[in-house]
Amino acid sequence: MLADATLVDRTRHQTALRLLPFLFVLYIVNYLDRTSVAYAAIGMSRDLGFSDRVFGLGVGVFFIGYLALQIPGSLLAERRAGTEAQAICEEESATLSRATTR
Repeated sequence: MLADATLVDRTRHQTALRLLPFLFVLYIVNYLDRTSVAYAAIGMSRDLGFSDRVFGLGVGVFFIGYLALQIPGSLLAERRAGTEAQAICEEESATLSRATTR
């Protein structure tokens, strides 16, 4: 029983060492994303002629995307290994960025 507890503790420690740096980077990107939207509102509304309603709709669409993908992302991370889920997220992110840039 003691060996099982040691194995569980060691596995949790290894998982934390692998996931926490990635989660920290995601947290920083999320913070920068949310603050840059606030700063972008100032310039975009004036330059593109967006009303507050149009800008709010655009920000709301992103929020709905964050909200809708949190639960499937959590289920994916729970069912699969953390590094495999991380690889899938990175691949999807790269695909989306290629699709939205020229």
